Amino acid sequence: MIIPVKLTAKSASRIGESFSWKGEIEEGSQLLNFLSDLADKNAFIKETVFDIAENRLQPYHLIIINNKLLTSKDIEQYTFYEPAEIEIFPFVSGG
Repeated sequence: MIIPVKLTAKSASRIGESFSWKGEIEEGSQLLNFLSDLADKNAFIKETVFDIAENRLQPYHLIIINNKLLTSKDIEQYTFYEPAEIEIFPFVSGG
């Protein structure tokens, strides 16, 4: 089965820039594989959001899928079984 996916990403290193993608993936696909494939095809994701060599998000970024904040463990284990709206963005801190 094919799953519709919408992704929006912002980067901590490129303030004001963002990337959007809308497409379909196979049901049962893993999140990290999806992000790695996307990074192979898109410079913004590769340079600012996803580290292909380490197979992980760049530091200081969070993922929300369908309004749920994912933990590191969730990110490693996430499998697509339903339509997904993915948001990747830098977390904010300050003092």
